[in-house]
Amino acid sequence: MVTGLNVIHSEMPGWIGMVCDSEEMALWLLRAIVVENVSVRREGSILFFPAGPDFRLEKETKNIITVIAKTTHYWQEHVKLA
Repeated sequence: MVTGLNVIHSEMPGWIGMVCDSEEMALWLLRAIVVENVSVRREGSILFFPAGPDFRLEKETKNIITVIAKTTHYWQEHVKLA
């Protein structure tokens, strides 16, 4: 909801995917997200984030949502300048 990008379920339990507009976008975001110390993996243009039943809204979930919002905003600004 924060980015307007589609979300998909992963075939691997414990992960949820966000479909990026391109592989370039996915790679750029992956690098920015790793620097923020949040786990993420990539398959093509899809980024996968950890999601589990023990995740707390005020802690793990909030961290993931915040980093997605922040890095996607940075990507959009990067694209404007390119």
